[in-house]
Amino acid sequence: MNTYISILAALIVLVPSSYALAQGIFPAALLSQYRPSSSGGGGAVGTNYWPISYTSGSGSSGNYTVGTQIVIGSTNVVVNAIGCFLPANSTATYQLGLYNSSGSLLASNTVVGTNDLSSTVMYASVAPVTLTAGATYTLASYAGGATFIQFSSSAFTTNNCATAANCTYVGSTILTWPTTLNGAGQSYGQAFIYQ
Repeated sequence: MNTYISILAALIVLVPSSYALAQGIFPAALLSQYRPSSSGGGGAVGTNYWPISYTSGSGSSGNYTVGTQIVIGSTNVVVNAIGCFLPANSTATYQLGLYNSSGSLLASNTVVGTNDLSSTVMYASVAPVTLTAGATYTLASYAGGATFIQFSSSAFTTNNCATAANCTYVGSTILTWPTTLNGAGQSYGQAFIYQ
């Protein structure tokens, strides 16, 4: 048993978590939080990430749940991780949620900033959730007053998996379905990984 734990610990240290998750080296349950690349710089690169990347945005703070309202493309999507853009040097805990158009919470988890010098998207694994083609969903995050970033439609790159319909917000002290629209085609930095 101790040998197995030592080998597993060595794998966790030696193998980048996003690679290990993709290759099935060890279960996603062991990777509750991870980033898509060690370089940071604002986002993921790959066809199974939405959005593909973020560039620069403007920061705000306050007790808000902020979100990105999305419309799924022409094919159903199975989401297995949700995330959000964390500013540089953030050590805040970000609560994450995925809501349907009626406000039902479909998936949730948290990510914690690691005081990195670079901004990046951090992801947390969730049980697989199927998002229906053509349907509207909201990816949301709450950080207890910590900084969140708003991105214009030209500041992030998407693929045909989904379209950013609007950024949304609601004043709150816990993760809550954000319903106030605040910018067509914009995003507050939420993201997901899909199969």
